Amino acid sequence: MQMDKKFVVKFTKSWHIIDRNGEIVEKYSVKDYMTLDGSWTIINPPPRDKFKKYHPAPFPEKLIELIIRFFASQFFNKRKNIVILDPFMGSGTTIIEAIKQGHIGVGIELEEHYYNLAKERIKQVGLLNSFIGEKKRYYLFNEDARNILEIWKKHSLPKVDLIITSPPYWIQLKKNTLRQKDRVLNGLPTDYSDNPKNLGNIADYNEFLKELTLIFYKIYHITRNRGYLIVIINNIYHEGLNYPLAFDLLIHLSYLWVPLDEKLWLQDNKKLLPLGNNRKWLANRHHHYMLVFQKDISKLNKLQKIFEKRIKVLDQLVKLAKSIDK
Repeated sequence: MQMDKKFVVKFTKSWHIIDRNGEIVEKYSVKDYMTLDGSWTIINPPPRDKFKKYHPAPFPEKLIELIIRFFASQFFNKRKNIVILDPFMGSGTTIIEAIKQGHIGVGIELEEHYYNLAKERIKQVGLLNSFIGEKKRYYLFNEDARNILEIWKKHSLPKVDLIITSPPYWIQLKKNTLRQKDRVLNGLPTDYSDNPKNLGNIADYNEFLKELTLIFYKIYHITRNRGYLIVIINNIYHEGLNYPLAFDLLIHLSYLWVPLDEKLWLQDNKKLLPLGNNRKWLANRHHHYMLVFQKDISKLNKLQKIFEKRIKVLDQLVKLAKSIDK
């Protein structure tokens, strides 16, 4: 049976709401799904303001607002002044939402342009002079997140309660995709920078994953016991292969961090591109993973034993696969 091309393109969308009759639901209220109670949430970023549009990959304020509100109310007894860190601050959304909800935001951004953009956004929403008594509600650093332990020691910063961040999706922004053409036409940046220190410029996937993992290992040591880490990330399609970045990162971090859950942030306002037709499956990826971890010292020994055993099993599998090939 020949399928309608429009149906084929629609089916390549990475998620659908299906009714009891097995039909795709076309009309629904996004507001009904803007919650973190379930395993997924639909949040469509609004049009970017004149400041935020200069960052090539910001996440929506509503998503961060929901995450902070949910974790502060459920796991921090609704107290104010919890310390919230974003080591890949970008345009400052996490810091702004932390301040708005009465907490302390700490942001680290390697690129000076985006560091200044975050400061300007904080100023524009009237939060530049936010204090708790004589202490500021936020700390911003134009630094490399690799140096986070030195930053913490130098500035005598408090232990972190909650980390919310979205690191570079490897070299995703370096790709000349159809979605980036509009930004090029409007004279807007399509990647972070050409800075060799930027993780988004590391060409080798495994080297990128190693550098990213080491940053989160360091963050573990400035986080309070029972603190939480939420990483917004995605898998990457590159040169004919799907690199399972979200899954690989979950496994890599599980040497120190306890994996608790993964939630899906879904978008339904992105254009469907004519992908996956005829010869090869290729989806319109309209979702991101929110990986949820916790620091729990009581489980550290067990975690590391599982991790080390996993490494041995993977090594055995490689040898077995090679023996089968012969």
